[in-house]
Amino acid sequence: MHKILKSGIILTLLLVLAAASASGITRVSRSLNVIDFYGGYATPWGKYEGTISRNFMVDNRPVDVDAEDVYEPTFFIGFDYGSLRRGHLLYQLGFRYYNHRMIDTVQLPSNYISYFGIDYSLRQYDIDFNFNYLINDLNFKPWSPYLGLGFHAGITSLGAKGYDSENEIELALSLNYGLDLRIWKKRDNESFITLSSINNFNFWASEDRPKYFNFGLGLKYFFEM
Repeated sequence: MHKILKSGIILTLLLVLAAASASGITRVSRSLNVIDFYGGYATPWGKYEGTISRNFMVDNRPVDVDAEDVYEPTFFIGFDYGSLRRGHLLYQLGFRYYNHRMIDTVQLPSNYISYFGIDYSLRQYDIDFNFNYLINDLNFKPWSPYLGLGFHAGITSLGAKGYDSENEIELALSLNYGLDLRIWKKRDNESFITLSSINNFNFWASEDRPKYFNFGLGLKYFFEM
């Protein structure tokens, strides 16, 4: 699994770098500002030794538990502001929110059961930076797939009614991919809107921050200042 992830990361980096170099010798397009709003579905993956509140222990030793035994699928929402350069290079800075859905009773190896016994809420507040490469120039074509990398830094907050919340700063890295489809264009060609699939795969996260396959949908507004 780790070899596949490393190969995927290296391949994505090579594609982005090669594409960026190629864009320098093609027709130079105008730079545009971009605002997007999105939301979607997140499926957890990986193994975990615990949460920010506690470790999973069997006979006083930490154990790994599969994601599906700790977290349920959940949702995310977010927004970004950025810039599209040369029609292909998209830089974005934004905010993303997750409502991590924890399973109350966690099944540990050897039939041990970890029962939280408290109605916890676990939430994620992230600042995102994304760099994506659009295969087609949306100034001239109505659609474009894209690939890229994402960096996420934020607060994982654990809370419960009647208890003080616990907060940790956590990081994550993602592979981004999706498709932009232009659904509206201003007659003077100064702005347009795309319907976008906004997907990514959290291939790394610090500590026991939940990792997801994210499948989202959003709207992007491209415009000149």
